[in-house]
Amino acid sequence: MDTTHLEKKHSQAGDDASPDKAAGNVIALDDNEAEQFYGSSTTHAYRLKSELFASQGIGSVQPPIEQELSGIVHVSYSSIAYYIGLILGASCWGISSDLIGRRPAFNGTVLIAGIFLCAAAGSMNFVAFSALWAVIGTAAGGNVPVGSMMFLEFIPMRSVSLQPNAHLITNGSQPSISSHGIDRMVESGSIDCLLGCMGVPGQFQLPNERDSGNLSPSRYTLITLGAMSLVFTLIRLLAFKLPETPRYLLSQGRDQDAVEAVNYVARQNGRPEPLTIGMLREIDIRLGTTPSEDGAHARISTKDMIAENMRTFKGEHYRALFATSKLSRHTIIIWVIWLTIGIGYPLYFNFLPSYLETKFTDGSSLYLTYRNYCITSAVGIVGPISAAVGVNTTLGRRYMMGISSIVTAVFLFAYVGVNNSTASLAFSCVTSILANFVAHHNKESSCWVVLYGKVYDVTQFLSSHPGGSQAILRVSGRDATDDFDPIHPPETMDSIQSALIGSLSLNEKSSCATQTKDIVGEIDVNTLLNLDEIEKAATNVISKKAWAYYYSAADDKITKDFNTQVYRSLLLRPRVFVDCRKCDVETEVLGWKVGLPIYVSPTAMARLGHPSGEAGIAEACGAFGALQIIANNSSLSPEQVVAKALPTQVFGWQLYVQLDRRASEAMLARVNRLDAVKFVVLTLDAPVSGKREDDERINVQSNPAGSVSAQLFAGTDPSLTWNETLEWLSRHTKKPIILKGLQTHEDVAIAAQYTPLVRAVILSNHGGRSLDTAPPAVHTLLEVRKYCPHVFKKMEVWVDGGIRRGTDVVKALCLGAKAVGIGRPALWGLGAGGVQGVERTLQSPPPILFCDCLWSYANTPSSSSSFAGRDKDLSTQAL
Repeated sequence: MDTTHLEKKHSQAGDDASPDKAAGNVIALDDNEAEQFYGSSTTHAYRLKSELFASQGIGSVQPPIEQELSGIVHVSYSSIAYYIGLILGASCWGISSDLIGRRPAFNGTVLIAGIFLCAAAGSMNFVAFSALWAVIGTAAGGNVPVGSMMFLEFIPMRSVSLQPNAHLITNGSQPSISSHGIDRMVESGSIDCLLGCMGVPGQFQLPNERDSGNLSPSRYTLITLGAMSLVFTLIRLLAFKLPETPRYLLSQGRDQDAVEAVNYVARQNGRPEPLTIGMLREIDIRLGTTPSEDGAHARISTKDMIAENMRTFKGEHYRALFATSKLSRHTIIIWVIWLTIGIGYPLYFNFLPSYLETKFTDGSSLYLTYRNYCITSAVGIVGPISAAVGVNTTLGRRYMMGISSIVTAVFLFAYVGVNNSTASLAFSCVTSILANFVAHHNKESSCWVVLYGKVYDVTQFLSSHPGGSQAILRVSGRDATDDFDPIHPPETMDSIQSALIGSLSLNEKSSCATQTKDIVGEIDVNTLLNLDEIEKAATNVISKKAWAYYYSAADDKITKDFNTQVYRSLLLRPRVFVDCRKCDVETEVLGWKVGLPIYVSPTAMARLGHPSGEAGIAEACGAFGALQIIANNSSLSPEQVVAKALPTQVFGWQLYVQLDRRASEAMLARVNRLDAVKFVVLTLDAPVSGKREDDERINVQSNPAGSVSAQLFAGTDPSLTWNETLEWLSRHTKKPIILKGLQTHEDVAIAAQYTPLVRAVILSNHGGRSLDTAPPAVHTLLEVRKYCPHVFKKMEVWVDGGIRRGTDVVKALCLGAKAVGIGRPALWGLGAGGVQGVERTLQSPPPILFCDCLWSYANTPSSSSSFAGRDKDLSTQAL
C-alpha cells in the first residue's frame, strides 16, 4: 500500500528559497521508505505494554483472593468491576486526550494503573479491592485507545482512503500476538519466583485474613505489577522523548510545534526533515482557510472539541453501517465477533490459573499452579512465532510439516501419561504449540484443517473440491469437524489420508456427536399425532443449518406450498356398505414386493438432523417393508445404508450425473455390486440448484461459499439429453432405470418410448426446491390420464411431493400412481426421534399416513394395487 508525505517543490532556486515560502506537494512513498522513516522513534516508546500486565494480573492473582479477603460474595465480581472500568476508560480517555493531549493522557493512564495496583495490594476487604480494580480498569481501558491514536497519528495516510500503512501494521501484528503469552509468562513467573524466594515451593496455605506482617505472594505480585507500571512511566518520561502528535498540536493552533514533531521523527531515523510551515500555509490556502501566522493559528475551543466527539455518536453514523442488507449482515457479524472476544478474553485469563489450581487436587499447591501457568504461557509463544517465521524460511512448508509431526509425537507421548500434574503440564504445553501452529495455515497457499482430532494439509484439494475452495478455506486453520461430519460420508476420509500430517488429540471425537442431541428419549414420538406435529418437534431440536436445508424451497415457495394445497382440492367420494375389516396395503413396484405403497424419496444430508442418518431411515423402512431411494448426496455411503438391511428390503439409488463422468461411473460401479439396490433413479428436475433463500440466509454469515444446497450441486452436469444420457447410463448399469422429475405429460410420453430401458417415471418437482411455480405432481398425473393414458400400461408412474395425510396417498393411488413418495416427512421424523421418529411417520396401527378409514373409499379391501384407476372415487372439479 502506498503512502504519501509532503515534499518541497524542486526548482532552480529551491535550495536557497526560504522554507517558509515552500509549497507542499503530495508524492508516493513506498512501504520500505515509510517503515525506515517512521520505524524506531514512534514504535520503541510503545513496546512497554505495562497496561497488559495490569489487565492480566487480576486473573493471575484471583485464585488466592477468595482465601484472603473478607466480605466476598462471588470472586468473579472483581472481574466485573475491572471490565466495567475498562469500558468507562475506553469511553472517556479518548475525549480527554483531545482536551489535555495524547502524551499526558497516555502516561497518565499508566501512572494511575501503577498507583492503584500498589493500593490494591493493601486493600482491607473485597469491596475495596474490587473498587480499586475498577479504577485500574479505567486506566488500562484508556491506555489502549490513546496509545493507538498516538501511533496511528504518526503513520502516513493515503491521500484518498486515509488508511494506515498496512505494511507497518502487519509487521507489528506478530509481536502483538505473542505479547499476550509474554505478559502471562512474566506475571506467573513473578509469582513463581516470589513463592520460591519465600521458601514455599511445596504446600502453601494462605492466611484466612489479611495480615500486614505476613504479606502473601499474591499481594507481593500486585505490588510488583504496580511498581513495574510506575517504572515504565518513568522510563517513558525520561528515557524516551515521546513527541505530542501533530493532530493534537494542530487542533491547539500550535502549527510550528506540529512541524517540529514530524521533523523530530525524521531526524531520529536519519531522514531529511520533510515538513515546513510554508507547506502548511499552502495547504490552508488550498482549503480556503486562514493561513497560520508566526507558526500559530486559532485553537479549537473545548466546546467545539466535545461537540465534534459527540457528533460521532449521532444516528447517521450508525445508519450508514446498515445502508444495505449485505452491509447490515457484515456489521452485525463484526459486532458479534467483538462481543464474543469481549466475553472470551476475561473468561480465558480468569479461568486458566483456577483450572491449573484445581486440575489435580491431590498434592497441588499454589507454587505448582503458577509454575505450570508460567511454563504453559512461555511455551505457547512458540506456536505463532514458529508458524509465521518457519514457513517463509528455507525450511519451507515440507520441513515445517515434519517438525509439526515431531511435535505431535511428543504430544501423543505426553497424553498417554496424563495421570498427574506433570503430564498434564506437558499435554497443555504441546497443545498450546500445535494449536497455534495449525491456526496459521489458513490461506490458499497453505490450508490445514483439523478433522476428528487429526491435522490434514488439504491445500491440494482446494481446486478440485466439488463445493469450491471457499467451502474449505472458511474453516481452515481450525477444527472443521462440525462442518465436515454431517455432510460427508465417512469414506471421504479415505481420499485424504495422503494429506494427514499428525494427530492433535487422541480423545477427540466427532464434534457432530456432541452437537447432535440424543433426541430419542427426550421426545415421546408416540404423542405426535400427525406430520405437522412431527415437523414442529424436529424444528425445535435440530440445528438451524439442518432446518434451513430441509425446510428451504425455491424463491417464494409457491410450488412447495401448492404441492400440499392441491391435495385439499381433490375430494374423495366415499362409498358405503364396504367391508373394512381387512386392508392389505402391500403392493409391488417393478416386480418387487413392498409392505407399503409409500416410499422414501431421495433426501440428502440426513445426518444434519440425526447421527444415524440415512441408515436410520433404512432401519425404520425395514420395519414396514417400505422402499427407500438412497440420495446421491447421502451423508452415508450406499454400502453403509444397506449394511444392516433385511434380505427382503428394497432400495433404489439416485443419480446426479456429474460433469466429471468418471466420478458418476465409479459410483455406478459400486451400486451395481449392491444386491439390495434394485434400480437407479436418474434425477432430471434439478439441473442446477434452486434459489433456496432459507438455506442461503442461514449460511451467509458463516459461509461465504454459499448454502449447503449450492455446495452439493457444484459439479452437476446441466447438459443432459434424452439419447446421449440414456445411452451412456445403459452402458454403465444393467439395473432398471427410473426417470425422476418429469413435470409435463409430453415428457412422460417421450419417456414411454424408451421402454423397456426406462421402467418407470417419478412425477416430481423436487419438493418445490428447484423451480418455483412448477406444477405439482398431481396436476401432471391428471394430464397423463387425460392426454396419454397409454403410458400406464407401458411403465409405472410414481409421484412425490406435498404428502401430509393418508388421504393424500389414497388420492394419488386412485389417479393411477403406483407408489407415493415422502421426502421431508422422513427427515422431520428422523430429526424428531431418530429411527423411532421415522417409524412413527410410517407407523401402523394407528397409522398416520393411513388413517380416517381410508380403505373404505376403495370399494375393495384386498390390496392397495386395487386403487389404480379408481379416479371415479375422486372429485376433481375444484381443479
